[in-house]
Amino acid sequence: MSDFIEEIDKINVIGAGLMRLAEEQIGIRQVVEDRWLRDLEQYIGEYDEQTKARLQKSGNSKAFVNGTRSKTAAAESRLSDMLFPTDDKNWGILPTPVPEISGMAKSTELMLDQGGQQVQNQNGQAMTGRDYHEAVMQQARDKAEAMEDEINDQLTEANYQDVCREVIHDACVYGTGVIKAPIVMNRTRKRWEQVDGDVHTLQLANEYRPGVERVKIWDFFPDMSATDIDEAQFIFERRFVSKKQLIELASRPGYLPDQIAVAIKESPADQNASGSSYIAKIRELSDLSVDINKGKYELWEYHGELDKNDLIACGCDIDEDDALEAREVVVAFIGTHIIKVDMNPMETGDRPYSMFTYERDDSSIFGMGVPYLVRNEQRIMNAAWRMVLDNAGLSTGPQIVGNREVITPSDGVWDLKPR
Repeated sequence: MSDFIEEIDKINVIGAGLMRLAEEQIGIRQVVEDRWLRDLEQYIGEYDEQTKARLQKSGNSKAFVNGTRSKTAAAESRLSDMLFPTDDKNWGILPTPVPEISGMAKSTELMLDQGGQQVQNQNGQAMTGRDYHEAVMQQARDKAEAMEDEINDQLTEANYQDVCREVIHDACVYGTGVIKAPIVMNRTRKRWEQVDGDVHTLQLANEYRPGVERVKIWDFFPDMSATDIDEAQFIFERRFVSKKQLIELASRPGYLPDQIAVAIKESPADQNASGSSYIAKIRELSDLSVDINKGKYELWEYHGELDKNDLIACGCDIDEDDALEAREVVVAFIGTHIIKVDMNPMETGDRPYSMFTYERDDSSIFGMGVPYLVRNEQRIMNAAWRMVLDNAGLSTGPQIVGNREVITPSDGVWDLKPR
């Protein structure tokens, strides 16, 4: 029992270290999040709080002439049309020329095998170098076509184009869109099978297929010291899950039910990191006051390296004599409670995240969107129209002459106001 408690303590120490690292990235990224909120306010057509207070105090016009939204929509539409045409694929597979046989394309000499015998085709006819070249290339084209059909089928089932258009929207508004692929998706296939005569039974079968999903930019925390995702030492992704979803995770292979049970017993507020207040601000912009993530747990996913000893403590099958001191892993944790540890499933060691930026920022891993790029134009447009409206209001009001020595305004302010 003591050994078990000691192992759990080791795992929780590792989880606490990952949580501190995640909170550190939240703090560093706060400046970028503030810019995103200003971008979103501008895209929606709202002034920031300071400007609202200034206009309220002055009594001037509060009109917002939203030119940002139309520019952003135009950029998004143009990118979507160029990258994902509706009548064609934006990718394809073709065989590359094989250097060893490219010189045979015009050869009329008969082909000989290593034994000096003539190479024959399926019909028993002798093949020239040109015939052999064409046969090999035709076989390569057939295989490429078959692979293209299979990939196209998988992308269609994963709604690849729709997800990518959402990523393009994020890139145009915030400057950066994030896509996660490949991920494993469990689909339930339904099929009616005839049992006897007109009697049929419904057969259900689980089918695992590759999938793709858009990652909300607000819940994506890469290594903020990097300027490119390929340079990032680690990546964090945050999800908000309910108690019911955590209970379902406990029954899946690879998860630690005991750790999930401990996390569930604690209050969701105690398991949530700082930095999720953006949700309330976004909903406030949409005139919604209910926090949809209230009472939910923050489930973090870490993609990066872990020390060999930490992996052994987490129950991973690692050779203690292995010369590698660190391995690329995927860790799921809630607060300080690690609920799953896996080695990176990608044979290439790649991480499943890709970033698309509208305008690259060489000083940051995140890019710049349309609202940020046209911010000064939007301010000039608003200021000009407010001036027009304020002056129009003043010109239509009654004109008076007052003696300051005789009368005093009730509010003590001598400024003229519309009407």
